This record gives sequence, C-alpha cells and structure tokens, in this order.
Amino acid sequence: MNPDFSDLQTLWQQQPPQAPDLTSWMAGARRLEAKWKRSQWTAGICLGLTILFFLYMLIDSPMETPAGWSGMLLLILSMMVALGFILNRSTRATESLDLPVTEFANHHLKAIRRRLMITRQVIPWYMLAILLGVNLTYLEVLSRGDLTFRLTAHLVVSAIMIFGGWMLYRRQRARLEHEAEPVIQALESLTGGQ
Repeated sequence: MNPDFSDLQTLWQQQPPQAPDLTSWMAGARRLEAKWKRSQWTAGICLGLTILFFLYMLIDSPMETPAGWSGMLLLILSMMVALGFILNRSTRATESLDLPVTEFANHHLKAIRRRLMITRQVIPWYMLAILLGVNLTYLEVLSRGDLTFRLTAHLVVSAIMIFGGWMLYRRQRARLEHEAEPVIQALESLTGGQ
C-alpha cells in the first residue's frame, strides 16, 4: 500500500520561497567577530606584558651560555611574531555595517577563513618554538644542577607543555570550528559559495 502524497506535494509546491534572514546572519557574523576581537586584545596585552618581562629578565640577569641566549631570544621572537599576527588582524578589521550584503559576507568570510587557517597551521609551529625556547632556557637555568635532575626536569616540563598545549590547542580548534561553521555556511549562501 503506497500512500498518496500528491496533496502534500501540491501544498509544498505552492509555498512561496522563504527569503533568508539576512539580519540574523549578519548579526551572527558581527557577534563572532566581536568575540574574536576581545580575545585578540586579551592575547595581545598578555603577550606584550610577557615580552616585556622576558626582556627585563634578559637585561637584569643575562644568560651565560649560548643555549640560554638562544632560548630567551627564541621565546621573545616567537611571541613578537604572534603579537604581529594579532596586531595585523585587529588593524585589518574594518567597519562593514554599510557594505552591501555580498561585500559584507565576503569580508567576514575572508576574516573567518584566515582565523581558521592561522589556528590550523601557524599555532602548532608557534607552540613548537615556545617548547624549544623553554627547553633551551632550562639548559641555562638548570646548568648547575645534577644531570639526573636536569633530565628529569626537562622531561617533566616538556611532557606537561606538550600534553597541556596539545589539549588546549585541540579544544580551541574544535570550539573555533564549531562557532565558525554555521556562520561560514550562512555567509557562503549569501555569496553563492565563493
């Protein structure tokens, strides 16, 4: 026994097409961008203060070995690169409230995709540079200690940094992709999948 769906099909075909709710999509994109701007400012301030602290430490108690200098310089340089990414993103943000819908959508789509690319490709290298810098600095700081203690300290600190960093990275990436995916789909539908 096959049910007759002709009445349902006729009713469905007579429904007028629903116009997408552009204001809610645009508001969602604005909320996401505002949230990311707050996190950029917070990260930028923290990185700036940390860079200043490391510079103070480098000047106040200079390193004695090339490994210590290399570690501190690697830490400072990697943080400066990260700060450059943050400043670049925040100065690029333009007010797009008056743009036509497709330009608004393209602007926010590029910003979201760039943020996802940085999260996926740049942050793991940044984390590796920080890990290497910390370990090189520990070579200097723990140089007067027993070899067994030094190796244990390196292994424990490295394991904690790798595990903690990887877990935080995975959580941040999943949260970012979860927040961005609906906005990306909505913006792509506005731009025709560009």
